[in-house]
Amino acid sequence: MMRKNTIIFVLGYHGSGKSSLIKQKFIAKNNILVKINSNTYILGNENGADCLSKYKKTDIRNYIMSTNDANFIIAGLFYSRQIDFATFKEKFKIVLIYLKVDKEILEKRILARSGKPMNPVTYKKECGRMISVLRKKHLYDKLYVINTNKDLKTCREKYQAILKKELFNNIEEFDYAEQT
Repeated sequence: MMRKNTIIFVLGYHGSGKSSLIKQKFIAKNNILVKINSNTYILGNENGADCLSKYKKTDIRNYIMSTNDANFIIAGLFYSRQIDFATFKEKFKIVLIYLKVDKEILEKRILARSGKPMNPVTYKKECGRMISVLRKKHLYDKLYVINTNKDLKTCREKYQAILKKELFNNIEEFDYAEQT
């Protein structure tokens, strides 16, 4: 089967900037998808796919696999397991965008967001998982890295350039939602 459409996974640690990066105005939404243009969807809500943990993963995977002529952006760790990549790669081009952030900056972001220090056990677990995913090059077609230590505007420009390139220039200019 020729893979015509693309799934872009936005990966990074909690606090790396996934939600800030993907948050944008949308055309329509339901409980599972946010439509951002004629054939591109964000899985989950404006903040990413981790909100879908109440659904069975197999149901969501089957839903995505049953679509035709659609591209997806999946931000979060919930759908970034080896089985997810292997399943989606049957039909889609798989692109990873890894959001790299220095540990010290991540610690500050998590403390500012939650009022609690970063959990070192969770961080170590996420590091191991991220390294495992990135090393399995057979699971994806392309990898991009965005350093999110920089300002949000610069990161969004890089993100938008990647989307334009990987979605075959078939997406409109993104109109980012106001940050709240």
